[in-house]
Amino acid sequence: MRLAFLIPTIDRIGGAERQVILLATGMAQRGWDVTVIALSGNGGDVLEQLSSRGVSFLSLEMRKGLADPRGWIRLHRWLALHKPDVVHAHLPHASLLARWSRLATPIRVLIDTIHSPATGSAVRRFAFRISCRLPDTVTAVSTATAEAWLKAGIVHDAKFSVIPNGVDIDYWKPNYEAQRSTEFGEKFVWLTVKTAPRKGSRDAIARLRSSRCSLSPVDCWNGTSGTRSPTAVA
Repeated sequence: MRLAFLIPTIDRIGGAERQVILLATGMAQRGWDVTVIALSGNGGDVLEQLSSRGVSFLSLEMRKGLADPRGWIRLHRWLALHKPDVVHAHLPHASLLARWSRLATPIRVLIDTIHSPATGSAVRRFAFRISCRLPDTVTAVSTATAEAWLKAGIVHDAKFSVIPNGVDIDYWKPNYEAQRSTEFGEKFVWLTVKTAPRKGSRDAIARLRSSRCSLSPVDCWNGTSGTRSPTAVA
């Protein structure tokens, strides 16, 4: 089985890029033939990691975004040659490229994943609205994200589902010794979130509350400004 992940770039790693890397390497370990296709860039620091785990990489070398026809041609050639069973697109530019490419080159299964409640400009919303029938299914990484796109009327409810981001539990193992050494004791939970509403920090805190975790006031560190300010999450 052949699987292709389509994403704008992996030269800079954020949440969506990290999820693609986890999915790609995880599916390769399960015996899939996996390729990560980036619209631009050369793979950056993670290229060696992908290669060592059996994941191929292709850059479409698009220098002008979706307006660069060379990227469309390269993608169509790759799809025609390799005929992947599934194409999974992440983030708007990659999703639109995959959707419209399906009109010229057959794609057996096309999946879109939406990573942010931000629906973009009127032009982007129009492009998603008129192509909403092209993917086989669309997923959102959070309820807040799903609600924003449904409210904008640019996804079909029948094809839409919420699948939260995955976590590599082999990497993120509990460190009980470190927990006992903190002032918070053994029940200490480190929650790292961006406080921007579109990042769903309220959802993350609500999830902790639903797990009966006792939340206490903590210090909040602003990684952008380098300032520290107290905040309460209880």
